[in-house]
Amino acid sequence: AYSRSMKTRLGIPLVIGSVLLAAGVGVGLWFVGDGFRTRTLTGVTSTGSAVLDASADTAVWSLTLTARDTTAANAAKRVAGALPKVRDYFVKAGLSEAQFTVGSLNSWSAAENGQQFTEASLSFTVRSKTVEQIAELNAKVMDLLAIAPNVNINTNPPSYYISTLDELRPRVQEAAVKDAKQRAEVMAKALGVQLGKPVVIKASSITVTSPDVIEGDVGGYDLSTIDKRVRAVVSVTFEVQ
Repeated sequence: AYSRSMKTRLGIPLVIGSVLLAAGVGVGLWFVGDGFRTRTLTGVTSTGSAVLDASADTAVWSLTLTARDTTAANAAKRVAGALPKVRDYFVKAGLSEAQFTVGSLNSWSAAENGQQFTEASLSFTVRSKTVEQIAELNAKVMDLLAIAPNVNINTNPPSYYISTLDELRPRVQEAAVKDAKQRAEVMAKALGVQLGKPVVIKASSITVTSPDVIEGDVGGYDLSTIDKRVRAVVSVTFEVQ
């Protein structure tokens, strides 16, 4: 009788404990599940973009004068003799000498087909705010190349910059944020929730592209055209209720 009574008294707490444990696990899982459901509805992330049309107001055109001769002195003399002709060409086109930058003279020795020679080079850079004028001169680049027949004039296309990019950046970013909010409102309406305050915002680098580019690589800067598009992309996460 003693043994049966002990089994009875020990069994009751075990049963009660098992029931409480099962209930606790169930309630805990219910809260976990509810937490997961809540987190999936705590916010909506929207990507917004905006574009402003702009025009370059600064042109930089770099040239390199090179000459080859049997000695370093002769090669340098030929390059130095061509420099005034290049200056005069741009002055006659309406530019001032203050817009020119002349680099240092460099020379080196090399061999070709068993023949030793020395080559000298000199860089020449034009900086101008009259970008259209530089574009016109670039279109007639063959006239420039012909002014010094004994010297090679190597030139790249002018690079066109926007000096006011710092002023355009906040304007285009503000427009991109507004676009992100409008898109978020559309998504919130489709989900049947109320859009709340923004909690996270991430802005990508400003992209400057040519006018015919729809989507540019983030952070890129096109230098080949005068007309440009300044683009900003932002990502904003809003609370939802």
